[in-house]
Amino acid sequence: MRATRTLAASVPLGLAAAFAAPGAAHAVDAGVEYTCQVPVAGATKAVVALSLTASPANPGAGETVTFAWKAEPVAQLAGPVAYDANSIQVSAVLVLSGATTATVQLSGPRTNAAVPAGSPLPLGEMTGTATVGADGQTVVTPGKLVVDVQRQPRPISVACEPVNPAPLLTLESAADGAEGADGAAGDDDSDGTVLPIALGGGAVVLVAAGAGVWMMRRRAATRT
Repeated sequence: MRATRTLAASVPLGLAAAFAAPGAAHAVDAGVEYTCQVPVAGATKAVVALSLTASPANPGAGETVTFAWKAEPVAQLAGPVAYDANSIQVSAVLVLSGATTATVQLSGPRTNAAVPAGSPLPLGEMTGTATVGADGQTVVTPGKLVVDVQRQPRPISVACEPVNPAPLLTLESAADGAEGADGAAGDDDSDGTVLPIALGGGAVVLVAAGAGVWMMRRRAATRT
């Protein structure tokens, strides 16, 4: 009997796994350390706790990816003066490398509640888009962050650079019928069969053979 091809997602053995449908968003929570140039105070270290979402998570070449950034208020950037409502606007850059090389400009609206003196600086939400240039892995790394505060008698600008930036997330994309990790050309076994895959520790999940997510192929010989 011919060997049966099984599909295994790249999830560590023994961990519970959730298999997302093709096109689902990819989200990550992270803390990014920046060095910010603050007027009067000078160079100031600040850690920004953020959530970054990329949608879709597995884009194909030529497809547009939308990035959504949401950050918590930053205590290290608290100012000695109060800021009016709708006076703060934030912009940032994401750096793409790997299959797609580009910079993504993120920006958000100038909408914020009034900020009392000495309170953490709100960064709010930003969005931006990029077009995937090629199939493969694209690594997303944080870049420059700028906070612009409109106030009298003059505006305040705080420019921040990431300290030893690490990747936030990786986008995976592959052309239909692409060669699998075992080197086999894309002969189609996707007949709708549901295949059991052991994750270790006795846990078993069921995966449809035609599922369009980035997967590693493993051959398991069957006995006749």
